[in-house]
Amino acid sequence: MQMARTRLLEDLHARPAIRFSKICSGFQSEVKIITENGSVLDGKNFIELLGKYAKKGQEIIVISEGRDEREALQAAMAFLKGE
Repeated sequence: MQMARTRLLEDLHARPAIRFSKICSGFQSEVKIITENGSVLDGKNFIELLGKYAKKGQEIIVISEGRDEREALQAAMAFLKGE
């Protein structure tokens, strides 16, 4: 399991949620986001991301677990950091 914390640079609303889920779906590993209020969101499910989206400035934890967990976490974090 790989884990990292970050603050969101923008709301994870429709477009960013779709892009994020597409990035995460490119990996075999599970990718989860844990929000400040404790919600656990599936990074590959943009509908779930939209339903409980995290807001700009909120600290989140991103967790990846699986065969390519390191690469999945790196890609997810790069997106969230605007790289």
